[in-house]
Amino acid sequence: YKLSNVDADGKVNSAEFKDVGSAFTGLDENIKNVNDRIKEVSEGVAQDSLSWSKDDNAFSAQHGEKEKTASKIKYLAGGEISATSTEAINGSQLYETNDKVATYLGGGAGYKNGVWTDPSFTVKTVNGDGEEKAETYRNVGDALTGVGSSITNVKNEITKQINNEIANVKGDSLVQKDAESHRITIGSKVEGSEINVANSKGSDRTLSGVKEATKSNEAVNKGQFDKSLKELSDSLQSDDSAVIHYDKKEKDEIDYQNVTFGKGKDSTAVGLHNVADGKIAENSHDVITGGQINAIGGDIAKYLGGGAAFSGGAFTQP
Repeated sequence: YKLSNVDADGKVNSAEFKDVGSAFTGLDENIKNVNDRIKEVSEGVAQDSLSWSKDDNAFSAQHGEKEKTASKIKYLAGGEISATSTEAINGSQLYETNDKVATYLGGGAGYKNGVWTDPSFTVKTVNGDGEEKAETYRNVGDALTGVGSSITNVKNEITKQINNEIANVKGDSLVQKDAESHRITIGSKVEGSEINVANSKGSDRTLSGVKEATKSNEAVNKGQFDKSLKELSDSLQSDDSAVIHYDKKEKDEIDYQNVTFGKGKDSTAVGLHNVADGKIAENSHDVITGGQINAIGGDIAKYLGGGAAFSGGAFTQP
């Protein structure tokens, strides 16, 4: 009988058998060699490839019979990096990501051969007393904490300074307000008899919002002033006024050529007293006083003679 023979290395050869018994023995040997070879290959595959681990419920790259060790997986294509990706990421992808992170961190941070170099951030900080100091931090969190503390300290210092300035302003300010009565005073605690509100160029300013005065030492506003002027003008123009006015024409226009004494044109004649002597000349329009008339009358009576006289505004015939 000619049958294929499989040796222990898995090689197939042709063999001849003289009887059935030796042929079956050869087949049995073939089956044994094939089985051993399958077992050998199976174990080799298990040792040299990824295999499913029931215990870990995952694929495992560990190798070895008793003391299994971790193994590398090389020549792995870059996996997708996304929120839903389940693909494996290779070393170059991880390096690129970490290198960018190191660049973004700055401060001398680095990533090389799978090892991080810590960053070093030197920040000028301000302590609670307002003193500046350079502090070095090895991570962003501590650096930000230092900056935050400095900002808080600066804020507290500024608030303190502002409060001090406000207190000084309140103490030195000419304008002050009573907390209870809300009464505002100007310069009540300093000497001085004049207030000037002109601007830096010496130009006048408008003081608005002035309430109507009720006391003699209070400032009046324009409304009060205008009202008082109108009342005074109306009073002076009335017939009851003690002021002498020019006569008025028919259309209520002022007649600057005539003045009538007394209360109206038809009123009782009035006397004009304490008048200074007027000029007596050809073109004079001055008012002549009673004294001047009396002197002239006396002179005329003297020149007439014959007992002529002038007294009390009347002549005695000569």
